[in-house]
Amino acid sequence: MSQSPKLPPKPKAPALVPASKGLCLFCKQPVGLNPYICPSCKQEYHRECALNAKREKKNCKKCGQVMLLK
Repeated sequence: MSQSPKLPPKPKAPALVPASKGLCLFCKQPVGLNPYICPSCKQEYHRECALNAKREKKNCKKCGQVMLLK
């Protein structure tokens, strides 16, 4: 009778961190006055972070929407 080798325990994935209202998902800092708000998911970003994301061709981290800024 052959015994199967013991396998190591499965790794545990880190808990998902919910997208907190009031935090910019790019810099993880509280959003102040005059934020950019994603039209699809209503996630708030610093306007400067959203402008940088648009320049770098990044989308909303929560829903993938293109940043619609001028």
